[in-house]
Amino acid sequence: MSTAGQIYAKPRGFAPRMSKRLPPLAPPEVQPAPDPAPEPTFSFSLGSLGEESTSFRDRTESHDAYARLTVYALTTIVLIFAFPVGFALLLFNILGGENLRTTSHALALTGLGLALFLPGIF
Repeated sequence: MSTAGQIYAKPRGFAPRMSKRLPPLAPPEVQPAPDPAPEPTFSFSLGSLGEESTSFRDRTESHDAYARLTVYALTTIVLIFAFPVGFALLLFNILGGENLRTTSHALALTGLGLALFLPGIF
């Protein structure tokens, strides 16, 4: 046998010695499948459209300072990338009450537009 064959060859009796040292394994436990969720857990479902209130006083952003700051931070990002869209969004947020969902949609669509426009696809 060559030297390469000796390097890769398994020693004799290696597997039986290891199996004698290991304890016997117990059979796996069968766990029941989890119950399916009664409602969809993602945020932009058709069911969430009916639950959303159009009154700005009912939204979380009108009461929470961090949510308001988040809305205006996202609006600032849109202002930097696309000033006309960002300025319209800023006016919408000032006059109509802060809306995090609309602002995040505008940011996503602006990013998509920039991603398609810059390489010349759109």
